[in-house]
Amino acid sequence: MENGSLDLSAIREKINTVDDQLKKLLLERLGIVSEVAEYKKRNGLPVRDSARERSIIARMTEGESERDARGITLFFSNLFEIAKSREVADMASSSGGGTSDMIKATVEATPRLFPKSAVVACQGVEGAYSQLAAQKLFARPDIRYQKSFEDVLCAVDDGSVRYGVIPIENSLAGSVSGIFDMIGSHGDYIIRALRLHISHSLLSVKGTELSDIRRIYSHPQAISQCSAFLSTLKDVEIIPCSNTAVAAAKAAGSGHECAAVCSPECRELYELDHVAGAPKKIADNDNNHTRFVCVSKSPEIYPGADKMSMIVSLPHKPGSLYYLIAEFAAAGINLTKLESVPIPGCDFEYQFIFEFQASVYSDAELAVVNDITGRYNAKFLGAYSEMI
Repeated sequence: MENGSLDLSAIREKINTVDDQLKKLLLERLGIVSEVAEYKKRNGLPVRDSARERSIIARMTEGESERDARGITLFFSNLFEIAKSREVADMASSSGGGTSDMIKATVEATPRLFPKSAVVACQGVEGAYSQLAAQKLFARPDIRYQKSFEDVLCAVDDGSVRYGVIPIENSLAGSVSGIFDMIGSHGDYIIRALRLHISHSLLSVKGTELSDIRRIYSHPQAISQCSAFLSTLKDVEIIPCSNTAVAAAKAAGSGHECAAVCSPECRELYELDHVAGAPKKIADNDNNHTRFVCVSKSPEIYPGADKMSMIVSLPHKPGSLYYLIAEFAAAGINLTKLESVPIPGCDFEYQFIFEFQASVYSDAELAVVNDITGRYNAKFLGAYSEMI
């Protein structure tokens, strides 16, 4: 065992010697990369040069075994990503600007306290979950209701409201379709998030029995979250509508044959009652939460912001997502959400939603954000904290 241990130690010393040489050569190569970055910036050349990368790998793997060629290809592919990251950083530092500078400037310009009152847009009508979220985000919100999520963002864009509150994800049903892309395409920024507990009830006009019900209205996500209970009902039509509070309003204007799946808060608001014979909570799972975000037209970053979001379109080539994830891992940044979504107008092409924990005060973590937004087709969606 001792001889084996000594042999292994001797082998590792040989590896250490090679590693020291690799480190010296890597730093030497990165110094040359900085010269390349200066030349490319001066001559208006792009950072990425795929033809050059292919040429290097072809030269380095020529005559090598298949096993060694794979290792060489992986080594140089990672080296190219490191070099491109250095080029982007050098170009940004020499000219100023970049996402990291925008974030720092926003931190300085944003007031230290989140506003207690503001004019806020929400989708739906009084009693909607978006309204409940707005009331938790703001102590005294002046709420303006809109017909759709798109209308909420348009109200933010045209200045008729300062903020918009929209749902982005449910713990049971998943992401709300198209919301992140919608925020990105409007050029809006997430400034705060909220996790709201969702409780669904079956409400109708007072005196309604479960056997009376022939039609039930609700939002499609609420319907899916109560599927177990709803599947037990016979000869009942389930009708989707734009909002759970809109469903409550429909039920209030109908007789005993109509009910709504909505929040318990709608009971008093629309003078409804729990349907007799139905449980007061009808969701499949009581551990049901929806994440809402508050968006603004201009970036705002308040103290305590420890989360960031962005949308990234990656080159359609092997390893693109791997290299990006590796960059987060190398910086010790924890990804809390990674989701692919179709690119509108492009068949079978996808962009990626990234949510991650990062500090606006960490130069190292901001450098990663700067690198990604500088190298890829990426949209920074905001830095914020999340209320629970």
